[in-house]
Amino acid sequence: MKTLKGILRVIFTPTCWLQLYPYSVAWDAKLNQLLKDHPLVMVDQYTAKLGTQEIWVENYPFASFYPYNPDIKCRAKRITTLRAGDMIPKRPPPPPKPKPIKDPYLLALNNTHCNPSSPS
Repeated sequence: MKTLKGILRVIFTPTCWLQLYPYSVAWDAKLNQLLKDHPLVMVDQYTAKLGTQEIWVENYPFASFYPYNPDIKCRAKRITTLRAGDMIPKRPPPPPKPKPIKDPYLLALNNTHCNPSSPS
């Protein structure tokens, strides 16, 4: 059942259909073991650590969760990448924009008392 659920998740997630780097059986096994043994700790918005292994996470899911090393470019299975992506903390939403002042009294007060170019 777990395998069928993973296959369906990959099929219904179009963003992971195209992958940038070649698949590596060894890296998939290592990443699965790291995911089991260690929590994902974000280093910055681009990289994270699983144990002592630094991993690129920014281009999730099509080019992420590969070793952060310019000489090594390989990827894990798509389902492993999706499971690892579930561990990335969600970014907070942007702060709300201030509402425009609609009250004529407050608008006049704002224009006269807060504008340095107007005479006091």
